[in-house]
Amino acid sequence: MSNWHISVLVVVASILAVMVILPVAIVTVMYPENELPEVLVNWGGIILGFFFGTLTTALTSKVERKSRDPSAEN
Repeated sequence: MSNWHISVLVVVASILAVMVILPVAIVTVMYPENELPEVLVNWGGIILGFFFGTLTTALTSKVERKSRDPSAEN
């Protein structure tokens, strides 16, 4: 798969994640007395965990490459 295809997939996945997480966050802040359905809370946690895990992996990979070759840009 080319970098372009991967970029498109990441953008689409990110938009879908925001569409799930943002309403949960807004309802939680604006209506704290209402209880959210457990399914939405679980999906939000899974999505956030996935993105933070992916970010951590990407940063670790970049740091390891830089430590092996300090002149590497990416």
